[in-house]
Amino acid sequence: MTHIDRLNLDQQSVKLETKKNHIIGAATGNGEYVYYIIVQKGEGADKTKGIPMYLIKANVMTGKVVKEMKLPTDKDNLNVWQFDTCMLVLNSTFIGMIVTRRMTKHTDGLNHQGGLAALFNTETLQMVKNHGQTSGHSFGSSLMLRSDGFFMGMDLGDNYPRGVHCWNFDDKRIEDRTVYSFKTQHGKEPQSPAGVKYPPYDEISKNGEKFYKWSNDNRTYT
Repeated sequence: MTHIDRLNLDQQSVKLETKKNHIIGAATGNGEYVYYIIVQKGEGADKTKGIPMYLIKANVMTGKVVKEMKLPTDKDNLNVWQFDTCMLVLNSTFIGMIVTRRMTKHTDGLNHQGGLAALFNTETLQMVKNHGQTSGHSFGSSLMLRSDGFFMGMDLGDNYPRGVHCWNFDDKRIEDRTVYSFKTQHGKEPQSPAGVKYPPYDEISKNGEKFYKWSNDNRTYT
């Protein structure tokens, strides 16, 4: 990690502690502490187990760890089977997080991808609020701090919802709106990847192409 003395414009590199087979997923900080996420590489066991993931608070000048918290990555919490991306943003009381990940096995047998928003206490590192899914799938996510202390983010959802999805959250609630939607390409076979069969979509089938009333279009066209 490199920080800059804004008075003298000097810069200094500080080594942050991690664990074997873990990567640094995200970081944020202030003049006193740096807060960062480390997460195990790879996938969880047999598609059903979460992988180890930690939130660490360290001295910004020395890198010395002040506090470490192992995060709950099981199905009923952050649900991280395979790590994708993460962003952290800090205010005076909370650490806001948006994490995108592949989740533990769903009832359809698939490990779906999606985004999740959560808050952590800056002193204890305890999770204060899990707001659950932002978008599924979640692409191109962002996170910033509003002037009123709310955390504001956006992602490209290819489903649930499908569109440019904006959301704001604090420790009590999350508010969201899909500000722009885009079309989807429907399946050309009657059976979806989840093994479910669907009827023909006659209204859009033409010129020798037949479509069915399901879609798994990951493209967001924007």
